[in-house]
Amino acid sequence: MQKKIKYFYLFVWITLLSYALLTPPKALPKLQLFQHFDKVVHFGMFFTLFIILVPIYLKGQNYIKSYLFSFFTSISTGIVFEILQNKLYTGRTGSLPDAIADTAGAIVAVLFYHYFIRQKPLEKYIFRIE
Repeated sequence: MQKKIKYFYLFVWITLLSYALLTPPKALPKLQLFQHFDKVVHFGMFFTLFIILVPIYLKGQNYIKSYLFSFFTSISTGIVFEILQNKLYTGRTGSLPDAIADTAGAIVAVLFYHYFIRQKPLEKYIFRIE
């Protein structure tokens, strides 16, 4: 059961990322609270992806290895989505600023997980890590 919930979170998040990043822009709701709001959204998407990945990669108490794998998986996923946006005809284009926002989200997530989630009740409750 412990592993299933972690993979369920990942499946749901990748599905939401795919929809949000590959759907034609006209099909998505317009929400532009301020200039470059989309970069904040990219930051948040890949911040969350990192947080979801850490428990999946975590073996024993080897958090460093888990952080590295989660970080590189998040960055790779962001790059793949940016490439897909350029290659697929969806009315979207990949961009370097989006990739930078994806990377920044993953970097901040490393620190956030380490200081606010690691070995705390939140980690045990949400991800069922003992």
